[in-house]
Amino acid sequence: MKKNYFGLFIIAAFLCSYQLAAQVSADPCDEFYTAAAGWYVRGVIDELPPVKPYPLPVIKRILETAVEKGSRSDSAVAKIYYERIFNKPWNISVEVQEKNYFSKNASTDEYTNNLQLSGTLNGYGDILFGDVFSAGYRAGVSVTAFDLSEEDFTDKWTSKRYDTLGDGIQAGSVNIDFNADCMVSYSTDKVTVAAGYNRIGFGPFLDGGNVLSQYAYNSPQALFVFNGTYIDFTQYFAALESSDLNGENKKYGKFLTFHSVRAAIGKKWHVSLYDAVVYSNRFDPSYFIPVPNILIAESNGNNDNVLSGLLLEYNFLSGISWNTDLMIDYLDYTKLVKLKLTGDYRAALKTGLTYSPVDSLCEMMTLDYTIVTPYTYSYGTIDSTDSSYTSSFTNGGTSIGLSLPSNSDQIALQIRLVPARNLKVTTLVSIAHHANEYESLSDENAEKVFNANYASVQSGGDPVYATDGGIYAVYGDTARLLSEDHIMTICRGGVKLSYEFSGISSGRLYLNSEFSYTYIHNAGVDTPIYSGKDASTYTESYNNWVNQLHDEYNTHLTFSVVYTY
Repeated sequence: MKKNYFGLFIIAAFLCSYQLAAQVSADPCDEFYTAAAGWYVRGVIDELPPVKPYPLPVIKRILETAVEKGSRSDSAVAKIYYERIFNKPWNISVEVQEKNYFSKNASTDEYTNNLQLSGTLNGYGDILFGDVFSAGYRAGVSVTAFDLSEEDFTDKWTSKRYDTLGDGIQAGSVNIDFNADCMVSYSTDKVTVAAGYNRIGFGPFLDGGNVLSQYAYNSPQALFVFNGTYIDFTQYFAALESSDLNGENKKYGKFLTFHSVRAAIGKKWHVSLYDAVVYSNRFDPSYFIPVPNILIAESNGNNDNVLSGLLLEYNFLSGISWNTDLMIDYLDYTKLVKLKLTGDYRAALKTGLTYSPVDSLCEMMTLDYTIVTPYTYSYGTIDSTDSSYTSSFTNGGTSIGLSLPSNSDQIALQIRLVPARNLKVTTLVSIAHHANEYESLSDENAEKVFNANYASVQSGGDPVYATDGGIYAVYGDTARLLSEDHIMTICRGGVKLSYEFSGISSGRLYLNSEFSYTYIHNAGVDTPIYSGKDASTYTESYNNWVNQLHDEYNTHLTFSVVYTY
């Protein structure tokens, strides 16, 4: 039977793909945006739009500026991007990929070795109509064979490169998924209007900011941007999917409205004020009014999920920038004015430096530190649960903001190198901490949560509460940042290599590889404490949770061959 599946995979692999420098106007994760960020930090580009992806007219102006004002290498890179984006409106690419996952449980000496083979066929392109209209699109089909557990083959708290359209087709150890993105836009020097079904990213962080992360799932959306001389305004709307604790039973009827105002202060500072609101069971056009969403929610008497933030961008030296993004979910003002740290403070802070030297082996280096306080991004309390999570800051069960869960912090260093013309090397080192807020529950609330889950499980249902400390946590008791008895520590190091073969007369051929090694202390902290499945009392459930904690060593090794035509 396995031979038959392997034969099916080999046949399908030739109908597969991955794209590189493609559908730039519909994909905010494209490599072009890394290059554009480098040009901005080095002063080649005076300003970048606040939201990715950019319409083609904007991309064209950025590339033309980089060719004219950039260094020799900047100009050469910009010309390559220009040719690949504007040379033709359609492209096809094929990838065959092998993923290997090795894991060791230090407590039991149990060793895991999993293999996944995959391939994808993508058609994609960018089309410019005249000077102001443009469209970007991608449609693909992927085939995965052998081990289909996606979470084993990605580092913790990372997102998939592309989204799937609904449930895949599975036959034994083979799965077929379909994915797509598209975006159409009208853009002048001052105004951009866009609509599509794609991902979106707000802010300068290449690995995602506190809201509207480019690594969140795609969605039907509309965007308006006004680019003034000193003030920019952004208005964004998206239709989201709610889901249950397992990320299943997805349905529309949940909406996100976001707007921001960005001001240029001199030539080095940009200051942005932004806010977002998630609501459901109605369509509320009043949130399009360009005033703080909290005022609209309060005036309408709605208890909607409102988040607000401040983003600072400072290019204090040529080639060096400092960015800080502070997002406020909820503040206990009564305790804040008394300077008490025991209140309910829900916020995310991400700050970091970006270094991008001119004509250097080092293309870019980023150093970021992130804090996400307990219960941030979640919504509701243990006394008012929402089984569909129609007000949580999620889309299809995945955070719209940071992938780092609440009650966590992380420091990460990433270095992008170009040691040779056809070779790119990216290194990453990070240390993260995470604790489960539910470990801080009072005995009374812990028993209440456990009893609700236990009763639901005993009746054949799923748990009512997700007690894994993730995005679906609901407020029970105040938890101070990383103050629990058991802290999970994740130390990760990795390297990515991408080599483009020269001398290919038709199309482009790439060889990619990725290696990462991760040590996890107290692995299992992010599993449910009071699931109601493995115990008859809440104290027994907690003790079982503590006993399953362990140290873990994980290795991910990936190889892929990519042909793009």
